[in-house]
Amino acid sequence: MSAKKATKTAYVCAVTYSGGFDLNFDCVGVTECKFALCCQVPVTGDDPCFFCECGECISPHAKLAAIEKLKTKLSAEAKKIEDGFED
Repeated sequence: MSAKKATKTAYVCAVTYSGGFDLNFDCVGVTECKFALCCQVPVTGDDPCFFCECGECISPHAKLAAIEKLKTKLSAEAKKIEDGFED
């Protein structure tokens, strides 16, 4: 897959439950992730990513990008709810 198609960040799941907070980052696959790092560059999908441990993404750059994307999505959802107050 060409580098132009590798545009995804890690999947992120954020949970607040009973006063706790948990973030999980899952791998999106080496041919999809723009932060993938493999033995062979450009990434062909034949090698595993160095940042993938048991399906979890450990790349700090991929994690930060995923959090930024999540912040954008949460802000948009909050805006929709706030707009509903005005109705």
